[in-house]
Amino acid sequence: GSGASRAKGSRSSTKAASAGKPTIASACVKSLDELGRLLDRSTCSFIRCVKPNARLTPSVFDRSYVVGQLRTLGILQACQVLRLGFPMRVSYNELSARFTRLPSEVTELFLGEADD
Repeated sequence: GSGASRAKGSRSSTKAASAGKPTIASACVKSLDELGRLLDRSTCSFIRCVKPNARLTPSVFDRSYVVGQLRTLGILQACQVLRLGFPMRVSYNELSARFTRLPSEVTELFLGEADD
């Protein structure tokens, strides 16, 4: 009886107290929302960090360690593609112009695609 009403009352008073005070969850949601808006306004770029050596010792450059990272990140393959003269990104219009004999099931997937 009275214990249940006390618990119920404490819940509503907790809600009232927290209504004006931000909670950790609400602060996190607000932060993620701000980050989402910031990302929507920005141009996406990727920064790849390459470590000079496994122990991060200053002034020590381990060539094989660095080359291994570049291979894993796909940087060496990207350089090879660029050296051959291919662009890193091809627009849909360029791609469809190169491959004029695509099956209709494939071309239907891209109907109305806009080039950026």
